[in-house]
Amino acid sequence: MLPPLHRRALVGMGSLAMAMSFLERQTLAVLAPTVCLALGLSNAQYGWTGSAFALAHLAAIPLAGVFLDKAGVRRGLFLAVLLWSFTSAAHGLAVGLGSLLALRALLGIAESPGFPGAAHVVRSVLAPQQVARGIGFVLAGSTAGALAALFVGVALEARFGWRWAFTGVGAVSFAWAIAWSAISSTGAAPAHLDRPAEIASAATPLLANRGVLRAVLLTCGVSPLLAFANLWWPKFLVTRHGVPQASIPAYSFLLPLAYDAGAIALGDLAARLGPKREPALLLAACGLALACAGLPFAGTAWFAVSVAAAAWFGVGGAFAVSTAGALAAVDRSAIARAGAMVATANALGSVLWNPLIGWSIDRTGSYIPALAGAAVAIAAGAAGWLVVGRAPAPGAA
Repeated sequence: MLPPLHRRALVGMGSLAMAMSFLERQTLAVLAPTVCLALGLSNAQYGWTGSAFALAHLAAIPLAGVFLDKAGVRRGLFLAVLLWSFTSAAHGLAVGLGSLLALRALLGIAESPGFPGAAHVVRSVLAPQQVARGIGFVLAGSTAGALAALFVGVALEARFGWRWAFTGVGAVSFAWAIAWSAISSTGAAPAHLDRPAEIASAATPLLANRGVLRAVLLTCGVSPLLAFANLWWPKFLVTRHGVPQASIPAYSFLLPLAYDAGAIALGDLAARLGPKREPALLLAACGLALACAGLPFAGTAWFAVSVAAAAWFGVGGAFAVSTAGALAAVDRSAIARAGAMVATANALGSVLWNPLIGWSIDRTGSYIPALAGAAVAIAAGAAGWLVVGRAPAPGAA
């Protein structure tokens, strides 16, 4: 039996794993103006770096989920974080588009166990009624990492140059791996985290489970806005509002906090209010996310931040509610694979949208088409989530 404090520590480490993952992947976005100038990349070529990461991530996630379900999450997360820390540091060796694409693809593969692993930790150590709250904290970890990238990446680049900045953020993940090895090996933690799962349910496709299907549809809907937030927001500030790269953190730190607040608040409300209130919570969250369509029309950088904060709050809440529903709808043998399917949907959105965003900016000189498309996708994803309906809990009649 795990003591409550140890359970919270393990969930906290799962949240930190997501923070480390997003710190590594977002450092390129934060330093994009400098890196693109140094390597001579166009907007379209920069968009392809996002697709290289997402496509590799997309291909690797299903295998990562199966591996974690069969072998246990303790060792899997440790090895994954070690690999992505070294890959992130190697970004400082990039000399052009080809090498940068290769490094982004390898980082996408290395980070593929991140979200399924963190979801596995939550479901393995928390009671079912606490899963939504735990998923909220995991998602909050991802944006905490994005927030850290704003300050850590810019500070390291200003002091040591962009190449050494990647080395510095890689070292942070290495430190997490050492701490995880100690915490996850203590007491009864290995019995919870390393217990092999029987794969009897693998014969039934997970998309036949309504809880998983509706979460995948919702994630496909919000993934274009997540792609914009993860890769394009710093360039939007620089090109649309003339914000200097050194000032990007001041105009961006509220957005990860808004996403965190949405994930935690609506995840907690979903846990407190129960399944009957989920549709109202999700529709309210998606309604806020539609504010993204107004971003190109914001007259000042701070007005754009206000609009984006509302949209980011909505996306965080919608993602927490839908993901918790997917995990609650499967038995233990499919926890990581269900989380992997949700992450796959998000990665697919990045693969498709990042080049389109770059192409549309190069062709039109405007962010209007990309963000209008993101709003339409959010509405479609919410509609799909409602139409599919809630799945019964595992074992229910």
